[in-house]
Amino acid sequence: MYKASDIKVVDNSDFVPTLDPLYILLGMLCEYMGRGIADCSSDIVEGFFVNELHAAKLFKKYSSQLSAEKGFNTEVNLVIAGSGRSCVQSREISELINSLYTYDFKQATKCTDLDGYEYLSTNWKVNEKMFPTMTSLQHKPEEVNPRYSFLYGAYLRYGSKKEIAFNIANASHKVELIKAFAEQLGSEWVAHKIYLKGAPRVHVITLGPDPKLLTILERAQKEIING
Repeated sequence: MYKASDIKVVDNSDFVPTLDPLYILLGMLCEYMGRGIADCSSDIVEGFFVNELHAAKLFKKYSSQLSAEKGFNTEVNLVIAGSGRSCVQSREISELINSLYTYDFKQATKCTDLDGYEYLSTNWKVNEKMFPTMTSLQHKPEEVNPRYSFLYGAYLRYGSKKEIAFNIANASHKVELIKAFAEQLGSEWVAHKIYLKGAPRVHVITLGPDPKLLTILERAQKEIING
């Protein structure tokens, strides 16, 4: 039988989140159909559309921060094509991010690059198994910091400048992960609106975050606005 003394009030008011650049980058990935992973090494960490140059620069910023923390030797580069599309390059960062996924090539697609080299490519989706398991409502840094960081990264690329909201095309698995993490980090409510007409299908997530998560998302919002 439980005693009154066995009951402990959960109090996370003194907890201060620490952002991890690896999980910030994971949150910034497109994940449109999952992450494309090839059976050969690639310098490309992530690609960005013409209207995402600011997000690409932020991705390079946190890639460089992660590279410095890990002591990697290769330089992180932002390459902008004539079309206006861009990508961030670092073989070591690409391999590190890919290592978070559990993947195989059993149902991979055979591809050929511009030099005629054949390789296998497969798509795998970000999921909660890639994060430390939540074992308690009491915040433990090793469990919640990756989640705060993922939401921060997702907001850097898909967050609104006007209100606290995420706008994501397709990638419904990533939408569900954002909702789950928002709940786990103490949000009072989460609302999910889907625009069904047209392509791609757009998801809008709004939430009533607890004060700590709100601070994190507002910080990301300021970084979007101010760079």
